[in-house]
Amino acid sequence: MSRLRKLRQNRPVSGLFCRNYDDRGSTGAAELPFGFLWLVAVAMVVFTLASWAERHSAARAAADEAARAVVTADSWDAGVERAQEIVGEIESSYGLDADALVLELTGSLTRGGTVTAEVTMTVGAVSLPMDVEVGAMSYTVTHSEPVDRYRSL
Repeated sequence: MSRLRKLRQNRPVSGLFCRNYDDRGSTGAAELPFGFLWLVAVAMVVFTLASWAERHSAARAAADEAARAVVTADSWDAGVERAQEIVGEIESSYGLDADALVLELTGSLTRGGTVTAEVTMTVGAVSLPMDVEVGAMSYTVTHSEPVDRYRSL
């Protein structure tokens, strides 16, 4: 018997780095369900982050364009109407439900003033494939647009 083999026989079989050389089994079948669960968890995170980024992009575009539409309009009422149309167009182009983006406008059209558009949207806390969303949270994006100082001169 070799010297190394004698040393191995005298070592304890328990411990972090010890190995029982008589064990010839495999744990692949036991690890398969846990691997599948990790894959599902990673997929949930990827789908959730992608939907958050898409909704944020839609809200940002809606706030920017709505504020600009009000500032360039002839009157406040005409600007608000045009801003609502723009928000509806953005909802349809991003494939969102009608009234998914809620627009609130503040400010005035006086020379040198500002118009602020706040777009609030509801985002699913966890997004799963097949358009399943679990939980929800609201997110608000704001954009302020200055009114031209030489307006109506």
